[in-house]
Amino acid sequence: ASVRLRLEGLPAQELALLQQRPSAPLGLADLLPLLRGNPALDLSELRLTTPRGEIAGHLRLGLNGMDPSAEPNLLLALTKLRGKVSLRLPEAILLQVLEQGARQSLVAADAAEMARQRVEAFVQNGWLAREGDQLRLDGRLESGRLTLNGRPLGLPLGIR
Repeated sequence: ASVRLRLEGLPAQELALLQQRPSAPLGLADLLPLLRGNPALDLSELRLTTPRGEIAGHLRLGLNGMDPSAEPNLLLALTKLRGKVSLRLPEAILLQVLEQGARQSLVAADAAEMARQRVEAFVQNGWLAREGDQLRLDGRLESGRLTLNGRPLGLPLGIR
């Protein structure tokens, strides 16, 4: 297994203030100032080898275009959010995960069928693409528009 993860663009002054706080839980208002630096999360490599095959992917999610001098605003930040994700995994792994989850409320045969139906629905809806025995997800988030495998999806907040 290998994972490479990097955080960037977090304002040092705001981080220092958060570290000085007592161990009380942080609220959204405490975290909003971190948006000023256009932070980004970069999972540049995810690779996991299993007996059923390899899972591989990457993810980049960050803000682009936040004004560091402006008061942080969550709705504005959502319009500046940019992302890219890619994931590839053997279909057998997803079937196993879904089946195990379904077994908590169904008998084994029904759980296996439900898992197959769910994967097929994911493929039919374009959320996953099938390439032989592999499943693929490629997604982009830009200017409030989310696409999965080239197909646009609506965002729940109606951002454009």
